[in-house]
Amino acid sequence: MLAFPVFGRIGAASTARLSGLILLFPCIRTSIFLPSSLMGDYTYKTVLVAGVGLSPAVLTNTIWALAHENPPVVPDEVVAITTAIGRDCITNQLVVSNACNRLFQALEKQNLDVEGKLAFGSTDSIRILGDGQSDFDDICTPEQNDAAADFILKVLRQYTEDPGTRVIVSIAGGRKSMSALMLSCMSLLGRAQDRVSHVLVNEPYEQRMEPPFLFPEKGVKHKLGGKTFLSAKATPVLSDIPFVRVRGWYEKEFNTVPPSYMQLVNQVQGIAPEPINYPSVKLDAANGTLEIGNDLVSLSTSEFALVYLMLKRIKQDRLPTSWYDLEADFAELLIQKAPISISWFHALKDSGSPDPEDFRKWASSARAKFRKPFNVPSLADRILPSMKQRGNHAYPADRIILKELP
Repeated sequence: MLAFPVFGRIGAASTARLSGLILLFPCIRTSIFLPSSLMGDYTYKTVLVAGVGLSPAVLTNTIWALAHENPPVVPDEVVAITTAIGRDCITNQLVVSNACNRLFQALEKQNLDVEGKLAFGSTDSIRILGDGQSDFDDICTPEQNDAAADFILKVLRQYTEDPGTRVIVSIAGGRKSMSALMLSCMSLLGRAQDRVSHVLVNEPYEQRMEPPFLFPEKGVKHKLGGKTFLSAKATPVLSDIPFVRVRGWYEKEFNTVPPSYMQLVNQVQGIAPEPINYPSVKLDAANGTLEIGNDLVSLSTSEFALVYLMLKRIKQDRLPTSWYDLEADFAELLIQKAPISISWFHALKDSGSPDPEDFRKWASSARAKFRKPFNVPSLADRILPSMKQRGNHAYPADRIILKELP
């Protein structure tokens, strides 16, 4: 067996009282491959990174479940991300109780190759969430949540920057906010070979038992509610969580990955298509109606004509660069013929040729009427943009239903 010094970088305030502990946690050799179409027969160093709260069984049950996959997957290295209180729980339930060594022996008895794996106890084995000045006992405030996001991103980057590693992230332990952040970070950093997982254990082994259930262990009994349950009857199962990997997308855009979680999120969002649910815009020129989503929008004659011409240009991918570009569009419209029943059209013709200087005013008044029915008020600018600050974000043509004049 191999002996590793326990829990380096536990947190400055707590290193001294744990410095004498030694953790025996030998491990299993396993080879993990991507499909040959991606990487060929490449053997990765496998790193398990687990979020751990007050129940260290998440760590041992994940290792057990991985070891019983087909083929077996047992990490070369194990890292726990937790709080200062979580660190104490790991120490008491896994180290002092000798559970780590018992887990190794149980796996060894199942004829698994147990040599030089599951390195847990080196200087980086337990990472205590903090803000760089103090360790956190919990993640309770927005400031602590922001610091935790940066911390988790930094830990995962350490392993995902190495092309020779495969990272398996367990999100089963800790607060829900920590699990969500770990999944989000993996979406930002994860590569094709990486996994995100959640470990599940059959009832009643997920409940608080005495002694605590850590993994299926022969000869061990647990008590709960006056009843006795055999530890060996438990069945930890790993559930893989599908996640979207955006790393290959943003790496083409960034020279370096930003150091903080929010900086990375903001930069990725800056190059991503906008996450907007565009309502349909329906204009019926014959009936003189405009609908945005389920709302009917009432416009003046001049406003309706301007919107009609702008929607035609958007559908034709001919965005104007100036309101004066629409002068020819109005002239062409006014020479058309239409049934007398189309009142807005004949009212427009009766008013004579419009002054292009008025187009901006009509756009401004119509835009104000649009903002209420749009779920995102700024979407009104996608139909009637401010020509002074016009961008390339026109309203999606496929969300426009335009019935032109007969």
